[in-house]
Amino acid sequence: MSVCAQTIRCMAMVLALMPMHAADCCKNSVAVVAYLSGSVTVRSPGSREKVTVSSLDWLSDGMTLQVGKGSQAVLILLDGRRYELGQGAEMTLTAAGAPKINGAVRELPSLPPIPKPAPIEADSAPTSGAVRIRGPAEMSDLYPKAGMVALPDKVILRFKAVGDAASYHVILRDAGGDSKWSVTTESSEVLVPSEKVEAGAHYYWNVRALRSGVVIGAGEAEFSTLSAEAALQRTKFASAFGASGSDAATLGLLAEVDLRLGLVAEACDEFSAALKQKPEDMALRRALDSARATLADGGGKPRIGGQNQ
Repeated sequence: MSVCAQTIRCMAMVLALMPMHAADCCKNSVAVVAYLSGSVTVRSPGSREKVTVSSLDWLSDGMTLQVGKGSQAVLILLDGRRYELGQGAEMTLTAAGAPKINGAVRELPSLPPIPKPAPIEADSAPTSGAVRIRGPAEMSDLYPKAGMVALPDKVILRFKAVGDAASYHVILRDAGGDSKWSVTTESSEVLVPSEKVEAGAHYYWNVRALRSGVVIGAGEAEFSTLSAEAALQRTKFASAFGASGSDAATLGLLAEVDLRLGLVAEACDEFSAALKQKPEDMALRRALDSARATLADGGGKPRIGGQNQ
């Protein structure tokens, strides 16, 4: 593979988003492929090599999209402008201003802007109020975790159950290490009361697995909540689709937007719902697999040109 091809495949990352999640991975993205049929390719600036594009791929500044014979694509720019590209059309994307267009291109009614992800805080050492417990087995599959985002009105803390545990003690702390909420439960999934968290804030949480009062497992993680502005933009963007918001194509697009925001669990749910309607859709299948990989280990692969890196 040439250096140019490698560069293309590393440029526009979703979220894929991780722990460097969507905010970093998609920082160069200027558009998303909402729909395509047939053969559509993209090339990076200064390159002649073309890479095949799939629906739900994100594209970066300077990329040129080309639509093949008998093919079609619909692109949505970050500011909500939409374009339908017909056979033989070519579009070069720019970070600012209108894209450069050649051929059969039609502008469609605009949508609200695609919600912009906030910068994700880099992994940081736990505060003094969230000291790592030494000795007990490390618990796994904690969610949300570093690089991921939760809706402020629906923070659900999840972890893999420990076989011999009788109960779990969960503590949520703010960025300064102060305790905000705690609970002892038998469940491996707990809903944090909405009044205990704020929008656009950073939190730490830890969980201890208990058996007869003895700690037999422990884990800790950190996450951010979606900002109030991004939450409003997300609602407006989704509402713009009206009755069509529950069809497979729209659910897939909304899942990509959530993945870009760092809402990985929500994206997985939306991709799954879309696949129930179109189980043969390979773009949706790849997107769901990528999102689930991110959910599992925080290390999702970027998607560009319809391929995984």
